[in-house]
Amino acid sequence: MDACTAANVLVVHTPEAPSESTAEFAVALVFAVARRLKIADVTLRTKGFNVRQDLQGIELRGKTLGLVGLGRIGGRVAHMLGQGVGMRVLVFDPYTTPERAQTLGVELVPTLGDVLSQADVISLHCPLTPETRGLISAEVIAQMKPGVLLVNCSRGPVVDEGALIAALKSGHIGGAGIDVFDPEPPMQDNPLFDLPNVIVTPHIASFTHDGSRAMFTGIAEEVTSVLRGQRPRWMANPSVWPGKGPVG
Repeated sequence: MDACTAANVLVVHTPEAPSESTAEFAVALVFAVARRLKIADVTLRTKGFNVRQDLQGIELRGKTLGLVGLGRIGGRVAHMLGQGVGMRVLVFDPYTTPERAQTLGVELVPTLGDVLSQADVISLHCPLTPETRGLISAEVIAQMKPGVLLVNCSRGPVVDEGALIAALKSGHIGGAGIDVFDPEPPMQDNPLFDLPNVIVTPHIASFTHDGSRAMFTGIAEEVTSVLRGQRPRWMANPSVWPGKGPVG
C-alpha cells in the first residue's frame, strides 16, 4: 500500500461485496455449534442412532448474543439473530454510534467485559489491528460465562489460540466455530482439529458464488470509474485521488 501511494497508484477494493456471505456463515456456525451438529453427524455415522440422548443442544431464542464489532458484517449478524431469532444482542464497538445501535435494535455497552460477562454466545467481527491482536486472551476468556459458545469469522490473531484451546478442553468455553486461524493456514496438528466441541472451516465465510461475483464485478466497476476519470466509491489510499477528500 505504501509503495502504491508513493508511486501515485490508486488502490480500490470492495469491502461490502462479501459482507452478506460472511454474516450468513457466522450465523450458520452459531446454529451448528449450539445444536452440536458436528458431533451429531460423526456419532451417527460411527455409533448408530442411539446417541440422541447425548446430543442435546441449546435453543437460541431468548439467549444473549455478544458481538465484538458492529460493522457491515456484525450489523447483519445482529439483525438475523436479534430480529430473526429473538436473541438479546449486546455490542461492544468503540467506533460505532448510539444511533446505529438504536437502528439495529441492539444494546451498545461501554466495555468488552460487559459483553463477556452476559453473553451466552459471542461472535467476533472486528478487524485485525494492533489494538485487537490477541484481544481474546486467557484473562478475557476468564470473564466469559461458563459454557459460552464462541464464533470467530474475523481474523485468527484476534484470539489467543492457546488460551482458546485450554478453555475448550476445560469446558469453560462450551463450543466454538472457527473459520480463521493464527497462523494461517494452520498446522495439520493444530489441537483444535481434535476437539469434538469445535467446528473448524478453512476461512470460507465469504466464499459463495454470489459473494465472489460481487467482488469481481465490484472491482471491475471501480477500475472502470478510475479509467473514466470518475471518483470510485471505495479507495484504500484516497490521498492519491485528485482533489483528495474522504473515502467513499
